Amino acid sequence: MKISYQWLKEYVDFDLSPEELAQQLTMLGLEVEGMEKHPGDVILEINVTANRGDCLSYIGIAREVALLSAGEIKLPAQSNTAPKSHPDKTGDWQVEIVDSNLCPRYTACLIKGVKIIPSPDWLVERLEKSGIRALNNVVDITNYILLEWGQPLHAFDSALLEGNKIIVRPAFHGEQFITLDGKQYSLDDKMPLICDARKAVALGGIMGGQNTAVNENTRAILLECAYFNPVSIRYTSRKLGINTESSYRFARNVDGAGLLAPVKHALQLFRELAGGTIIEPMIDNYPSPIKTPQIFLRFHRVNQILGTQLTFGEIKNLVGKFYFTIKQETLEGIIVEVPTFRTEIEREIDIIEEIARLYGYKNIPITQAIGKIPEAVSDKTRGLTRKTHDYLTSCGFWEAINFSFTSFDFCSRLKLDSEVLRLTNPLNQGLEVLRHSLLPGLLSNVIYNINRQISDLKLYEIGRCYLPEHNGMAKEVTRLGVILTGKRNVSVWYAGKDDVDFYDLKGILEGLATHFKFTDLGWERSAVPYLHPGQNTGLSLGGEIAGQCGRLHPQIQQELGLAQPVYYAELDLNLIFSRLPKPGKVSSLPRYPAIYRDLALVIDKNVPVAEVQKVIRDNAGEFLKELQLFDVYTGDQAGAGKKSLAFAFVYQSHEGTLSDEQINLSQENIIKALGRDLNAFLR
Repeated sequence: MKISYQWLKEYVDFDLSPEELAQQLTMLGLEVEGMEKHPGDVILEINVTANRGDCLSYIGIAREVALLSAGEIKLPAQSNTAPKSHPDKTGDWQVEIVDSNLCPRYTACLIKGVKIIPSPDWLVERLEKSGIRALNNVVDITNYILLEWGQPLHAFDSALLEGNKIIVRPAFHGEQFITLDGKQYSLDDKMPLICDARKAVALGGIMGGQNTAVNENTRAILLECAYFNPVSIRYTSRKLGINTESSYRFARNVDGAGLLAPVKHALQLFRELAGGTIIEPMIDNYPSPIKTPQIFLRFHRVNQILGTQLTFGEIKNLVGKFYFTIKQETLEGIIVEVPTFRTEIEREIDIIEEIARLYGYKNIPITQAIGKIPEAVSDKTRGLTRKTHDYLTSCGFWEAINFSFTSFDFCSRLKLDSEVLRLTNPLNQGLEVLRHSLLPGLLSNVIYNINRQISDLKLYEIGRCYLPEHNGMAKEVTRLGVILTGKRNVSVWYAGKDDVDFYDLKGILEGLATHFKFTDLGWERSAVPYLHPGQNTGLSLGGEIAGQCGRLHPQIQQELGLAQPVYYAELDLNLIFSRLPKPGKVSSLPRYPAIYRDLALVIDKNVPVAEVQKVIRDNAGEFLKELQLFDVYTGDQAGAGKKSLAFAFVYQSHEGTLSDEQINLSQENIIKALGRDLNAFLR
């Protein structure tokens, strides 16, 4: 927020230079990010934290300066003939609040006979120094009050309002509204909408409508001063992507109980600068008055938290400087009434923090922290995750870390929109759903790099994904995503130009299984919508699917503008870690020679190799140590609808040299089982 040094001095007396003021405000927690010198003035750029909505105004900053200078706040002149108020009527006008949760208070005043003219130089100068462009006297007055009091106002051209009625209600789902800047927005029922008897005229707390804007022909205005639910304003502002000076303040809470003071000052300015006549009574629809919080502050707790030795009198003196009212005093402490403009003060610890802020952090003694170092707890999952990191980085992969939020539109393009969990209050557009796959993030990384001429990529990510459950909650699962594209070897010394393919990815996963000593790894048919129908497979452990791998679907690749194939695998680490084999026994190397045999089979083309391998292992006996597929043939000699598979067998025993009879018996059992279970026969 931009603050004029000279303008600020109108509200409180202080003798600090701009540099000294910046230093002191920073010590109070209001960081001054910069200073800009003007002729006869200095503009301070102040960074206000999200919980200090009261400091988004000159009067709010002046209160902080008064803490430093012990000066008195000088509030601006207000109308001496302020109109009487009525809950919901002024003349023929009426205000109705449909949902007091969205809008707890709505104040309105009818002003007739206004003249739309340029604002005087002093007003234009103050607005421009604070970063607001002057338009005309009516709009400029509302902006001036916003800067001075932190209270947004809005002026309607009353001639453009229909039915002499204002209705504050939630918007209808899908309702359309055009704001002052000419943009159209689709609303929902969590957004406050200001309407007349026939149409919507303003997006409550955000921006007015184009249909009732003040113009050069305006002769009467209805001045709005309201208090809107901060949660609703934050939601509306983020959902629609609208950030205004009004929404910025309403989202951080304004003084809902103190609306009349800024209204009275605004009326005074309308009389002086626009020649308006106030129509009585003023509307003040306030169905549920805001309660002033009262908090019990214990003296011993202050010193216990801060490590100080403050006396009761010193504590009471510090509390009084914050405009807090001491309602009652006991031997243990005081009951403090918090002013309504300090909306963030809700608990005893908040008051203690204020005492520390004013007492000075540098005056709080330094003490040695005392605590017990917790014992180290063995975390099996963390160790296994580290082993996964180590393996993949040793294979040349780089780790990626992405947000848990992603875009619903991107998920739809990847055919991943069936199980997404939508956020009710997303941070911004494009981050409106929780990811249930790591693919959107990793694929975005690939696209980002390829667009910057980095086309040879090996990336992986280990992260949480979120799956919907029947009770409406999300189930967290830890997954591993692996993605690769481009050249197999990118070394400048390597002359080859081979691209990675499906088997590179499959080999990485087989290596990971070997790294964790899995012996029951299998590959099964799968149908994943984002993977190529002919180049994908499911990875199974003991017959249970633990992940998928394959090439990105050609249609998705084309829609994303990718000129090169992308290969992706995603594994369920929770399942994998839960099925880790128990540590095996260490045995000596065999003293006896191994025996090697080959076997070529003809089998139906649609039978997976994994099924053939399972039948072989189940019937080979105890001496089979290794089994490897080394040839696949699907030519005419294999027959129509058939394929030939050639396997290499390694037999070995620790007890002695195996005989031909033992090996032949094992081979016969295998051939019989393959014929019986899979209709296979020798080639």
